[in-house]
Amino acid sequence: MQRIMVAVVIAAVVSAVGGWFAALQQARVVGHPDMHHDCRKDKTCVVDIHFDCFATNLAFTCTPYAVQEVILVNSGQNFDFTIDKTTQWGFNPSDGIKFTSANAVSSPSTGTLLPCLPDPQDKQQYHCQNKIKPGTDSDAYKYQIDVHGMPIVDPWIVNY
Repeated sequence: MQRIMVAVVIAAVVSAVGGWFAALQQARVVGHPDMHHDCRKDKTCVVDIHFDCFATNLAFTCTPYAVQEVILVNSGQNFDFTIDKTTQWGFNPSDGIKFTSANAVSSPSTGTLLPCLPDPQDKQQYHCQNKIKPGTDSDAYKYQIDVHGMPIVDPWIVNY
């Protein structure tokens, strides 16, 4: 009887802790305004990455977001992504920023039109090259933000 009681208590504790973790990972409305940024007249274009978190300093409770959710750029205009410097988090070095839409790939042999690489000295920066040729029709390009320990999110860049 005592063993059954201990097993029931352990099962209840495990279930409660599991439910708490599951609740943290459920979809929620992110509390930031939708903004866009027109970089077409800027010499440099920087996309700021901030975070919505349930608990401070616990990456698994956070969701990254681009402050300027939609970015407008010219053909050939490069751009950078920068994580909020008040945090300790860093991009995934292999795919921190990655363009995922089919229209971002020119061909299997030439690769992506929007290649991105991490800054070798700063885990909070990613640099992207815009290889879209002038005269190309305007289009939207979906990309993903991948920060260590957080869910991947996917906003847009619009080439004009």
